[in-house]
Amino acid sequence: MTSLQADEAFVEHYQFTHDPFTPRVPGFKFFPAQRKPVLAQLHQLARYSALMQVVTGPLGSGKTLLRQALVASSNKSSVVSVPVSARQAASSPMLLRAFSHGLGGSYQDVDGLLGQVARLNQVGQEVYLLVDDAEKLQDEALDTLAALAAGDSDGRAHVFLFGEPELLARLDARGRAANCHVQQLQPYTLADTRAYLAQRLEGAGQELELFDDAQIEEIHAESGGWPGAINRVAREVLVEAMLVEHQPQAQAGGGLSLPKKHIVALGVVVAGVALALVMKGGAPELPRPDGVPAGESGVASAPSIEFAGDGKAVPLPLVGQGQPVPRE
Repeated sequence: MTSLQADEAFVEHYQFTHDPFTPRVPGFKFFPAQRKPVLAQLHQLARYSALMQVVTGPLGSGKTLLRQALVASSNKSSVVSVPVSARQAASSPMLLRAFSHGLGGSYQDVDGLLGQVARLNQVGQEVYLLVDDAEKLQDEALDTLAALAAGDSDGRAHVFLFGEPELLARLDARGRAANCHVQQLQPYTLADTRAYLAQRLEGAGQELELFDDAQIEEIHAESGGWPGAINRVAREVLVEAMLVEHQPQAQAGGGLSLPKKHIVALGVVVAGVALALVMKGGAPELPRPDGVPAGESGVASAPSIEFAGDGKAVPLPLVGQGQPVPRE
């Protein structure tokens, strides 16, 4: 089964309209718990502060979604937003080129880009420069961003960095920490996790009752309350429940269920013994490695298989003691 088929089976089994736990889902709504106050403060500081805004949190903490919410909730008539990922633009020249291109120009230096910003400021438009994966920025790129945030007499850009906690140590090492306003994202509480799961499931046409209380507590504990991990663990819990439900039941009477490869190997042995019986009309007694005939008093007999209608028990050959089949 391909990954696509597995996803389709998962969605069909729970009667979802889509997989509720993928990062980008149809009609996704920004979940405000632990994030709405941060979003409001980013807007507030962008208006009144000249410092760079730095948002940190571990992988899967919701930094990118917060950045998207910041852009979406900005006034489009008065704010021009240019998001860039440091995965594609880690150096200073690449960063400047990406920002300038987003503003409709082709400058590759700080003065040229600040000129573009100043012209937009003069017509009443603020410029938001937003960097995802900011921990991947090169050192000189951090200095460039600080210069853009400081600006000049004609104008300045509002710089937002979204990165993992290691970014703070690098800013401090460059002497830039004092020029930043830092906000560290917090994980969800158990109540937040429950509400987050409910929102995700409702968006896919289902309800929170798919999980019991024990499963929700397990999801919260394993994810640490971080939304990206909540999505992953919640999906794993539902997939596991689906597989258990579809797992074939053990045969009635407590029969032993062997792995397929063991059944195949046993069939090969049985076929070989049956062929020997047909060719010779019976099977010789096989000596044991110590020279004592099988079945002698005080020594355990070799394992045997019963064949219907044969009337005899035929010893299985020990490893390395296969006998040649004589031909007439």
